[in-house]
Amino acid sequence: MQDRDVALDGLRGVAIGLVVLCHASAFAGATGFWGRVLFAFPAVGWAGVDLFFVLSGFLITRILLQQREAGNYFRAFYGRRILRIFPVYYVVLAFVFFAIPAMGLGGPQHFWSVPDGEPLWYWVHLSNFYDGLGGRYHHGLMAVAWSLAIEEQFYLLWPLLVSRLNVKHLRTLCLGLIVTAFALRCAAVAMDASPLLTYMLTPMRMDGLAVGAWLAATARIEGLGSWVYSARRALVGKGAVIAAIVFAIQVKPDLFTTQWNTVLTHPLMQTIGYSALAVFFGALLVLALEEKGGRLERFLAARPLQILGKYSYAIYLLHLPLITMVVPRILAALGVEWSFFPTQLLRYAIIFPLVTFAGFLSWHGIERHAHALRRFFPYGAPPARAESA
Repeated sequence: MQDRDVALDGLRGVAIGLVVLCHASAFAGATGFWGRVLFAFPAVGWAGVDLFFVLSGFLITRILLQQREAGNYFRAFYGRRILRIFPVYYVVLAFVFFAIPAMGLGGPQHFWSVPDGEPLWYWVHLSNFYDGLGGRYHHGLMAVAWSLAIEEQFYLLWPLLVSRLNVKHLRTLCLGLIVTAFALRCAAVAMDASPLLTYMLTPMRMDGLAVGAWLAATARIEGLGSWVYSARRALVGKGAVIAAIVFAIQVKPDLFTTQWNTVLTHPLMQTIGYSALAVFFGALLVLALEEKGGRLERFLAARPLQILGKYSYAIYLLHLPLITMVVPRILAALGVEWSFFPTQLLRYAIIFPLVTFAGFLSWHGIERHAHALRRFFPYGAPPARAESA
């Protein structure tokens, strides 16, 4: 099996760490100015999904560009993607929709279940439209499925486009998608659309995927070494924009008061912020790949990030059920009656090892066996070309 890329696994570790940190944080208890300051970083942890989008756009486009002359281009790509995505995803869906209700663990709340027939949206990877158009998360334990739906929809169309366009035209298309996504979000916010619609619908969130794809196309043409200086500037500039938006919403919410006064749903974040995150994470990817021997490389190579990155897919799917259903039982069994901040630290200390162990079990029980089957879907040689007379 091919050696794993340390930088990319480290970035996956950052991404999943941010998401788990966000969902493991009890924001309602962080009251007062300093409480909001301490929780400003976890409050934007959902942006780990945006990092996943950039990584996915880059990796998928790089693979497709490398293999587009293969004779079995589509068969190999889709076969390998199915083996990567489907086994764990459908095991988790079966557990959530069948095992939990059968064991009576979910309770009668609508949060845990959806009406008959509506789980189909999750089975066919359209939950982002189901939740986005509905303006709410219909199933609490599968709330993360929207981002996987976007990626599956991306996989359906993108291989065809990559096979038909030359690399320069592909880069132009990526830039058009980045601008279009921003324009669509601005229009949605101006029309007072549901923030979840703006957050989840594929056309409005394709800029992260497009940034990653643009980087892959650029690497194919000229390499990314000449973009390191620009990436450093983008990292600082866009990081400052994101920090200012988070400060304005999370730390000083009275500065911009709206009915959607959270970091995720605020109009500032849903317009400028999402675009800034896509560029920020694109710049981070460039530096992770091109700057060797520096602090970033050492940070990404840290063992905890490498472990999180390796198990990130299963952790992403399993962390909400574990946080929601298992952690409260552990805390109750421990009889914890501490104040908010020590209790929150204990939650982190329980949740991160717990989700990592779940990822370990998933990897060794399901994923690595599915990965081994990819040998049946190797990329073949390009088709023979008929000689001209």
